[in-house]
Amino acid sequence: FVDRSLSVPLTEKPSDEANSLFGTIDEATREKLEDVYSHRPYFIYWASLVHILVMIISLSVYGFAPVGVGLKNETSQVTSVAGGQQTVFREINQNFWFGPSFDDLIHLGAKFGPCMRRDEKIFREIESERRLERDNTGCCVNLQSQFCYQSVKRDCTDGFFDWIKWEGNSVVNLTGPNQPVPTITSALAANATPGPGCIADQHGQRCYRRSGSVCGVDPRTCLQPQSEYPHEWADDITKWPVCTREDTLRRDSIANTACEVSGRPCCIGNQGVCTIATKDHCDYVKGFYHGDKELCSEVDCLEDVCGLTSFLVRDNPDHFYRLWTSLCLHVGLIHLALTLIMHMTLGRHIEKLIGWFRTAMIYILSGIGGNLVSAVFVPYQAEVGPGGAIFGLLATLFVEIIQQWNLLLTPDQDIIKLGVLVVFLFALGFLPYLDNFANISGFIFGLLLAAIFVPFFEPNRKDGVRRKGLTIIISIAVLLTLYTLLIVFFWGFQDWECNWCKYINCIPLKENFCQDLSQSIRKPRLSYNSL
Repeated sequence: FVDRSLSVPLTEKPSDEANSLFGTIDEATREKLEDVYSHRPYFIYWASLVHILVMIISLSVYGFAPVGVGLKNETSQVTSVAGGQQTVFREINQNFWFGPSFDDLIHLGAKFGPCMRRDEKIFREIESERRLERDNTGCCVNLQSQFCYQSVKRDCTDGFFDWIKWEGNSVVNLTGPNQPVPTITSALAANATPGPGCIADQHGQRCYRRSGSVCGVDPRTCLQPQSEYPHEWADDITKWPVCTREDTLRRDSIANTACEVSGRPCCIGNQGVCTIATKDHCDYVKGFYHGDKELCSEVDCLEDVCGLTSFLVRDNPDHFYRLWTSLCLHVGLIHLALTLIMHMTLGRHIEKLIGWFRTAMIYILSGIGGNLVSAVFVPYQAEVGPGGAIFGLLATLFVEIIQQWNLLLTPDQDIIKLGVLVVFLFALGFLPYLDNFANISGFIFGLLLAAIFVPFFEPNRKDGVRRKGLTIIISIAVLLTLYTLLIVFFWGFQDWECNWCKYINCIPLKENFCQDLSQSIRKPRLSYNSL
């Protein structure tokens, strides 16, 4: 990319004319210039090998997404929770880069805001669904076949089903499975008030419950842990403990526990949406099926979506390391090929010039900085690839040319060639799955990092050292300020929306061209012709 021909020959003593035009080049500077190609590009080779291995593993585990642009619509017949068949509609993300799907990239470690922080927009939706489950769901029992599923009342209106919902006028004994349950009349005679409050009489502690019932589990049937005073199960089914041992005889005598549960929690989409579905249904829509759970409130769907490692605290995503892991991923084989081309040309040249450590620092820190900016502006887009890192290397080459301007024969031509390359790569960033926010910001971080790490050959060493020292101090201060502001903004300012940001990353050249990169909170579109 750069003509390394020097304006002052290194094989002979500089002439008086050269000294007068460019200043005297002392022996130390001459040795550095003669040594510019002594470094071996070990880091670039290592990074390229990692990219290739990660792509092989990704495709081996997840395979290829359907090849195409935008979303592909499909329908199929699946088993419903109410029995019989239902038609389910699903949308499939296509990938013209020949690689994994949008959801698989998230699972592999893509930059995706909801996996890196507790996203308040998403968790407001999740909490709303949990309140609905707590207050408005009951057990829908089939009276003929004795199977059941958790639902709201409108989904349990068939004549063959009975919707069991505790409404505050049902008495549940919380003293344990072996104690008799008083009638409503005897409880009212004891001055009990209908509702979630408890009363005490000769039988022990009694409660009127409003939250529940739940298919497959009941405080009256559980032996471990027992629901007994003063450790009664809460009048909130989303806070019930896991029952590890049951009274099987009593279980068979209660309608909502005697039935076979036909629907379990299924996590669908990439924003933590949960629904009660059959395994057949869940598998078809590429969801995560929890066959050992009864309620959606028992599962952490975002943890399923994000994959890799479990969250340290439930409902608190903490995959901040995705700023790094996403640099090792690619959206497809074409994307990987472009990266390797840049590595073997641009990357090797720079590492030969400044060494592996300086190259690694610029590459990694530019990539992380670019991903952080992208996470702030487009947090719900899963982005992968070392775009920000490569733009950081391009910025390094710009800095090198400017610093060595008087030592190069054609610096103006070199700048033009680099400018054309930057424009071309930026134009590629308008295609789906590539990230222009990371590219632009990676270039800016690269300029600052290059000012710190790229050696500065100055004939007048005293002036050069002073100028270089001041440049390093200013660049470090600006870098730390940028990183700090971005981190604070990423965690502290989540309610702002950027409606135009999506056009920086993807231009809708045709219908649905960028639809799978939506910038809004959305639920998966599922349609049924039954229920």
